[in-house]
Amino acid sequence: MIFLSRRVGRVAAAGCGGLLMVGAAMTIAGHAVAHDGHHDHDHSHGHHDHHKHDHHAHDHHDHDHHDHAHGPHVHGQGNLQLVLEGGEFFADLTVPGMDVVGFERAPEDEAGRQTVRDAIALLGDADKVLRLPDAAGCSLTEGSAASGLGQDGEGQSEGHGDFTAAFAFQCRQPDRLNSLNVVLFEHLPRLESVVVQIVSDTGQSQQRAVPRDNAVAIPR
Repeated sequence: MIFLSRRVGRVAAAGCGGLLMVGAAMTIAGHAVAHDGHHDHDHSHGHHDHHKHDHHAHDHHDHDHHDHAHGPHVHGQGNLQLVLEGGEFFADLTVPGMDVVGFERAPEDEAGRQTVRDAIALLGDADKVLRLPDAAGCSLTEGSAASGLGQDGEGQSEGHGDFTAAFAFQCRQPDRLNSLNVVLFEHLPRLESVVVQIVSDTGQSQQRAVPRDNAVAIPR
């Protein structure tokens, strides 16, 4: 079962005075196709503004990071999907390996493998990816990260190894979760932008965060 398409569908079905369009859910859910390995990428080395992305999906109950479908593999650009449903908040991130560790093939030596392990530990720390407002009272309930590059000499040897991370939060005051900051730029200097798709109980939007302006508004 694909996490994001299911969550978006539930939020759209719940609606809020008809403000959340079912079409928005269909747009994002329609892009959430299963991804086997990390070989089928639209690989672009340019840093252009791409406004249409096939973002990856995540099953909240089964953190299988190798079953993601996500946007084009563009160096310098990450993809982040956020879902706010009542007091539950979910974040799903994909970043090209080049922007995380500087290479995209399975490492052949221990130094490279340790670099991948360190990067997975970094991305698995929610505090190094997102900063949520204290007023919302959000607590991390689940989080993990993985990489297509492999951690022990095994993994992808062709194509491009993406890093993925997924987090779930429980928020005591979700009405105060009006914005957040993407702080990942502080730890990944190669990362130039993150395309953020957001679905909440009352709206949906797509925004682009960059190092100099990393704030993201939650639709209300």
